[in-house]
Amino acid sequence: MSMLVITDVVIALGCYATNTVGRSSCSEVKKHLSSDCNCVSSTKGGVVNCSISVLGKDTVEVIAEVMPCGNPAQLTAEIKETVLGIHSTFGVKSGETEQFAVPGLTIGVPVIGNIGIYADLELKGNASHLEINVGLDGCAKVLGKTNCGEKLTDKLPITILDGTYSFEDCN
Repeated sequence: MSMLVITDVVIALGCYATNTVGRSSCSEVKKHLSSDCNCVSSTKGGVVNCSISVLGKDTVEVIAEVMPCGNPAQLTAEIKETVLGIHSTFGVKSGETEQFAVPGLTIGVPVIGNIGIYADLELKGNASHLEINVGLDGCAKVLGKTNCGEKLTDKLPITILDGTYSFEDCN
């Protein structure tokens, strides 16, 4: 059985994210990360790294960059799978919620069939109050009907980052 492992999820946070009492970006971001993730603070924000095993089928790398100081703020996610040579980049601007199919990235699961992998991105607000949601999901046709996430398995969707942050150093 091969394995789907999300390795090296990197979320670069621009500016400097703090909560209302001035904690570093990572002290606030860590509360919203999955248990297999870590965050390293820097003067410009922080970098989040994750290694998550999913469905036991393949290895995927996700690199997400948040640009909170733009007008509007932007979020970009890059999805890479080295065995199949998949490399796709997706993005949203503040006010957008999108689910992007990762072309060519499917996982065969007994009984269910092929599950297509999707990047879920959401960005709302501005630098002073920015809601960021990054995740991976899977969808498949079962008995002629498309189902996603927990309708397929309790191992989906995978939340990478889900929280609201204040980026106070944006001018």
